[in-house]
Amino acid sequence: MRKLLLIAAALFSLGSMAQRPFESHTTFNTLNKSMKVNSLMSRMPAARIAKPANAQAKAPAKAPEGESHTYYLDCFNSCFKIGDIPEIHKAIDIVFAADNKVYIKNMMYPSMFDTYIEGVLKDNVITIKNGQQIGEIQGRNMVLCNMTYDKATNKINTDTSNDFTLTTDKDYGVITSEPSSYLGICTDDYQITLTEAGNMQFIPAELFPEAEEYEYTYDYESANTPQQKGKKGTVQIIKFGQYRYIKGLMPEAAPDAWVMAEDNNGTLTVSLPQAIGEDYAAVFVDFSQGGTFIFDPVTFKYDAASDSYVMSEYSLIDLFPTYNEKTNTYSVGYSTSYNNLKIKATTTGISSVGNSDADVVSTEYYDLSGRRVSDAQKGLYIKVMKYADGTTKSVKTVK
Repeated sequence: MRKLLLIAAALFSLGSMAQRPFESHTTFNTLNKSMKVNSLMSRMPAARIAKPANAQAKAPAKAPEGESHTYYLDCFNSCFKIGDIPEIHKAIDIVFAADNKVYIKNMMYPSMFDTYIEGVLKDNVITIKNGQQIGEIQGRNMVLCNMTYDKATNKINTDTSNDFTLTTDKDYGVITSEPSSYLGICTDDYQITLTEAGNMQFIPAELFPEAEEYEYTYDYESANTPQQKGKKGTVQIIKFGQYRYIKGLMPEAAPDAWVMAEDNNGTLTVSLPQAIGEDYAAVFVDFSQGGTFIFDPVTFKYDAASDSYVMSEYSLIDLFPTYNEKTNTYSVGYSTSYNNLKIKATTTGISSVGNSDADVVSTEYYDLSGRRVSDAQKGLYIKVMKYADGTTKSVKTVK
């Protein structure tokens, strides 16, 4: 059983926060291990080809009144015809409102349900009630429902005997769900589940160190582009102890997607599939074996001559569901392929946030314990700037 460890660490004390395994139950991946992909194709125009017509959220995505914080979510999210797979470093706004209400920006098919999920905070537990309407599909109400992973059957089932809960860590503000607990979107009779997400960890933006930029070269081809060798670009990397959040491995297919890696004594190890969008995943394949999916961790080995982490054994592709109208069957396809990946081991020295102060849309201050400060007086604080493109930057500042 493959495991991907997710970490959450304080800005000043990496590794001091409790960690837990982020476990991928292999049969959740609906990809058939004997299935292969071997020909490029154009991506389907809709992110989710089975997306029902007339799907709409219960209300516009206007943020409720209250104290808003930006978090980055690591979780398992459902990808149609691919499975429940990790989705990494997804920006989510959470609003703490009056009467202990908490509003979480929906993370499940936000293109369909662009709204907020309501919860109630008591002590350090956020409870999200079963039956909360999140939207409609073709006139039918879609509601939130608690779901539980059943180890005996290795399946995720609805469990309306309990509500879905999240727990807030009092020291760092990290919000987590139970590893076996999932939040689903179901029909209002709980008979049909559209999607689910679980094993959630919402990490406050201010806890992340700033990303660093590294040179990146790769070979690239797509359904509409002949192979281009030695393309040059950059990736952004956030370092948390031995773990790495990497953005930019697939600059043409998913320029803003993050992928989790692990630094193991001079090598970078990446476990895929990981979600890079709605019903959209990054996967390694072996084209020397006819396009076989690689589910085992893949290693980027350090090459001293080029001072780079190199991976040339497999191809990195984007994966999405496809539909054949003639046979009325679903499958999967890919539209881009990346090969001979090489990440420079030495940073360019350039911050990932190249924005000017004019791009800042909000600025917040936090004390060293992670509490937000509305009126910062003299002392040392963490200044968190949120930019128009959704990125954030945290710096120490003295007033």
